[in-house]
Amino acid sequence: MHSQPHRESPCTGGFCSRTRVCRSSVGDPGVSWTAERWKAEELAAVHGLGQVRSRTVAKADVLAYLGGYGEFEVILELEEPS
Repeated sequence: MHSQPHRESPCTGGFCSRTRVCRSSVGDPGVSWTAERWKAEELAAVHGLGQVRSRTVAKADVLAYLGGYGEFEVILELEEPS
């Protein structure tokens, strides 16, 4: 496990109009994502959560943006199963 220094937000003002987010989990759609791939990779390694998934989201799809604990957490609305 490596630690990263706290950095400024990936975009001025907290969030870009479209941003790539990542999540480490197996089969869980989840609502909590991170804007920092290194954090998702670290959590996957520590907790045995498999591969890191990523997707690009629009600012309008973000319910909350949390900048605590040295990461940039993004809360998305849970997608309905197709």
